[in-house]
Amino acid sequence: MRMFMAEYMFRSRVVGGILLFAIGCTNQQACKAEVVETRVLFDFEEQEPTNGITGDAVRLEWVEDAGGTSGKRALKVVYPVESTYKKVVFEPAELWDVRDMGYCALAVDLHNRSAESVQLFMTLADTNQSVTAHANIAAGQSGTFYYDITGPNTGLDLGMTGWPGRPAEEIGLNHPEPFRYAWGARVLDPAALKQIGFYQTGILKERTLIFDNLRVVSNPNGDAAELNPLVDKFGQYVGEDWPGKVHSEKELGSISGKEMEALAQDSGVKERSRFGGWVNGPKLEATGFFRTEKVDGKWALIDPEGYLFFATGIANCRMSNTYTVTGVDYENAAERKGAYIASEFRRNLFAWLPEADDPLAVHYGYAGHVHSGPLKHGQTFSFYGANLHRKYGDDWRNRWRDVTLDRMKSWGFTCFGNWTDPAFFGNGRVPYFAHAWIGGKHKRVSSGNDYWTPMHDPFDPEFTESVRASLARLDAQVKDDPWCIGIFVENELSWGNENSDASRFGMVIHTLGREAESCPAKAAFVDMLKEKYSTVQALNKAWNSTIASWAEFSEGFSHEGALDGERRADFSMLSEALAEEYFRIVNRELKKVMPNHLFCGSRFADWGMTPEAVRAAAKYTDVVSYNLYKEGLTDSLRKVLKEMDRPSVLGEYHFGATDRGMFHGGIRTAADQKGRGLKYRNYMMSVINEPCLVGAHWFQYVDSPTTGRAIDGENYNSGFVSITDTPYSELIDSVRKLNRELYLMRFGR
Repeated sequence: MRMFMAEYMFRSRVVGGILLFAIGCTNQQACKAEVVETRVLFDFEEQEPTNGITGDAVRLEWVEDAGGTSGKRALKVVYPVESTYKKVVFEPAELWDVRDMGYCALAVDLHNRSAESVQLFMTLADTNQSVTAHANIAAGQSGTFYYDITGPNTGLDLGMTGWPGRPAEEIGLNHPEPFRYAWGARVLDPAALKQIGFYQTGILKERTLIFDNLRVVSNPNGDAAELNPLVDKFGQYVGEDWPGKVHSEKELGSISGKEMEALAQDSGVKERSRFGGWVNGPKLEATGFFRTEKVDGKWALIDPEGYLFFATGIANCRMSNTYTVTGVDYENAAERKGAYIASEFRRNLFAWLPEADDPLAVHYGYAGHVHSGPLKHGQTFSFYGANLHRKYGDDWRNRWRDVTLDRMKSWGFTCFGNWTDPAFFGNGRVPYFAHAWIGGKHKRVSSGNDYWTPMHDPFDPEFTESVRASLARLDAQVKDDPWCIGIFVENELSWGNENSDASRFGMVIHTLGREAESCPAKAAFVDMLKEKYSTVQALNKAWNSTIASWAEFSEGFSHEGALDGERRADFSMLSEALAEEYFRIVNRELKKVMPNHLFCGSRFADWGMTPEAVRAAAKYTDVVSYNLYKEGLTDSLRKVLKEMDRPSVLGEYHFGATDRGMFHGGIRTAADQKGRGLKYRNYMMSVINEPCLVGAHWFQYVDSPTTGRAIDGENYNSGFVSITDTPYSELIDSVRKLNRELYLMRFGR
C-alpha cells in the first residue's frame, strides 16, 4: 500500500471540529492566520435581561465575583430539572456581521458551579438556518469554549464527526475546548448572524453555569498542526498519550493477558438462572422461550425457565461497524481491481495500512454505500479486527466471540441488544435480540425529513413480500433458538415528531400531494376519506376546502395554511392508519415464521416519534422500543409509557468522553471515564424504577473508529472497549456494581 502515500507536502490543522488544510504550504509563516480583532458581543457589565438576553425555562441572575472572567459581573444561569428544552438566548439589536474578521470563531467563558459535569448544547443561527454543537464542562471547571464560524474548509464533510481541538498556544484562548458539531448547517452566513442559544435537555439534576465574555475571535496566529498521519498502526490518535494506549504488539498482548487472567477467576453474578433470570424470585410459567407478563404491577420479561428477567446489555456488538474509509477505491469494485486514490485527504490519515500480502490485509472491506462523507463508496479497513488478529492469531474470530461472552457474564449483563453479530446466535450462554432490515423494491413515502431513508409504503402489496423475504433470511440464522429474546425490525424510521404539525403530519401531507395511481398509500387514504365522507362536498365542508371531485383529489392535494378542526383529526387518522398497516403486516409475517420470538418494534428515535405511530406499535408489538439519548428517563417518555401500559425497552443510550484519545464523546457525554460510569448508573436507576420498562441497551460495544465509521463518520467514545479491545475499567466497575444489585432493585420486596 505504500504506492498510495502522497508525494507532496500536505499540512493541516484542526479548528473546533473542522479540519483546515493547505496543500503545498511549506512556509510556516505563510500558513499563519492574521489576528484581526476580538469583538465582544456580551460582557454582562451593562446589559440587563431585557437587552438581548432572554431565558426560556431557566433562571437568570447577574452576579459579581462568582466565576466571571471579564470585568466584575457575569451571568448565572440555572437549568432546572425538566425534560423540555431549557435555554438562554442572546440576540443582537441588529444582525451580527463578522465578515471583516476573516476566519473566526465564537467563544465564551464558562464556569460549572454544579456537582456533576454539564453537557451544554449551543445553537448558532443566521436568518435562514442554524447549527447545533455541544461541549462537556466538568464539575467545577472554568475555561473557554469555542466554535468556528468560518474557515477554509468550513462545511466540508470529511468523514469524521469530531476532530482534535486546537492547542492553547495556537488559538490564544484560556484552556480552549471546542463545541463539537452535532447537527444542522455546517455553513452559516457570517453577515447575518441573529441568535446564539445555550440549552440543556433531559437532565436529571439541576445545573448551574456562569457565562462571561461572549465574543467572536479571529483565528489567531499559530503554525498548522501536522495531522499526517492522524492515527498509528493500531488506529489510535498519534497526537496524545493516555492510560491504556498501546505502543507495541508486546504491550497489546500484555494488557490482554492480564484481563484473561481476571476473567478466568470471575464466574459472573450469582443468583442468576441459566438464561440470566432471577432465581431468587418467583417461578412462573415456563414456555421454553422468552415472553412478557405483568407481575405485581410491573411489566417483565420471563425467561424460558419461568424466571423474571430484565434485559440489560450492549447493542451493536458486531464487527461491521468497526470499518473506516481508507480513501482508496477500485475501478472494478466487484473484483477489487484497479485500486486508485479517491480521496487524498482520507488516505493520508493513516500511518500504516497493510500491504496486499500482509496477513492483516484480510481486514480490508468495501462500503458500497456511504451515508455521509467525502466518498460515496470505497475501500474500508477495520483496525479493531486487525488488533484482535494481533492479540489472538488466526483464530481471532472465535477467540473474540468467547472473550466477549466471558466479559458479558463478568460485567453482569443479561443480554446482547440490537444488532448482535450472528456469531453470537445460538451461543448458549448469553441471550440476545436479533434484527431484520426490510429490503426489496416496494414503494416508499416521505415525511419531509427522511434522515436515514424514506418510509415504507405498507399499502403496496410488494411490501408484504419484502417483509416476508427479510424475515425468512433472519429465521434461517436464528433457527428457533430459545436464547433469542425477540426481533427488532428496521430502526429509527422517519415517522415525524411533535415539534410542529408540519413535522407530525409530514408523511400525510406529502402523501396527499401524490397521485393515487402511483402511490398505494395515497390510494388507501382516498378510500378511507371516501368511506368517512361519501361525497367530496362533505369533505370540503369538514376541511374548508374547494376540491372539485374525488378524481381531482386523487391526482394530488396540496395542504396549505393552519391545520385544525376536522382536517387535523383526519390527518391524525391517516397517519395512524399508515403506522398500523406497517406494524400489523410486520407482526403478522413475523409470527408466521418466528412465532416463538417477541416482536420488539422498530426502535423509535425521539426525533422520529408521533403519538399515532406509538399507538400503532403498542397495538401490534409484543414490546415497544425507543432509543433515548438523555441523562435518564424523561417526563415526556414516562407519560407515554404510562398511557400505553405496554412492556417497553430502551434500545439505545450512551455516554462518552474525550480523555482517552477520542475526538467526540457521542450524543450524550461525560467529563471523563469515571464520569461515564456515574452517568451510566444514574441512567439505569431511572430505568429500573419504571414499571413499563423491561430493559435498556447501551450503544455500543466497541468505540467507533478514530477516523470515523464507514457509513457516516461517527467517531464516538461510546464503547465499553477501545479500538485496541482494551476495556474501560472505570465504566465497567460502575456497571458491575449496579448489575449485581439489579434484580433486588427491580423486583425485590
